[in-house]
Amino acid sequence: MRTANKLLLSFVALLVLLMLFSDIVLWANFKRGRSGDDDLHISERLAGIVLQPFKVLYLKGISHELQITTSDKATLILGGDTTGRFTYSQKNDTLFFDMHKEGGSTMLALPAIDAIYLSQGCGVTVSNFDIPQLDVHMGDNCTVDLNSMKVSKLNVDGGKESKLSMMGNGTDQGIGSFRLQLGKNSEFRSRDVAYQQTDIKLDSINVLEMTGRSLNVLKEIK
Repeated sequence: MRTANKLLLSFVALLVLLMLFSDIVLWANFKRGRSGDDDLHISERLAGIVLQPFKVLYLKGISHELQITTSDKATLILGGDTTGRFTYSQKNDTLFFDMHKEGGSTMLALPAIDAIYLSQGCGVTVSNFDIPQLDVHMGDNCTVDLNSMKVSKLNVDGGKESKLSMMGNGTDQGIGSFRLQLGKNSEFRSRDVAYQQTDIKLDSINVLEMTGRSLNVLKEIK
């Protein structure tokens, strides 16, 4: 009996140590994610991760479910199983975000954003910002949705087969200066977005759809 009790106590002690070690590792990773450590972090099952403020986003991997919207603090908001879904790192004012697999929901809530870079095949939805300038750079076969945006100066360029969709809400002031250049076989949809100045260049466009207030710029498309 004494030997059995000793074995049982040893087993329980080992379990406790493993649990403590697991908690320490999770807390350390969470702390690094909040402090913007330069190392690449593996996502965890967290409802939200507070990030250091950043102005530039580099996006790669499978990212068609990434949404960006406004908030007082830079926060990564997660839904569903996040295991192995993405990794990210921060350096100075730039966030590097890599989506590894689909599933669940992933949102970045930010006070503002200055520039977004998308690697080939990426996609993102950006909504409800009132900012002075936004630059969007798309690789080939990327998808970008801009909804209810008020931007003084908006610059968008895309590679081949890129897709840009913009939607206004009927009352917003829309876009001040808008420069757009898309590669061959791309798509551009603009629904009720007001533009004050435009410089739009489209190369062998596959889809061009303009409705509402956006119709006023049709004559300026080259």
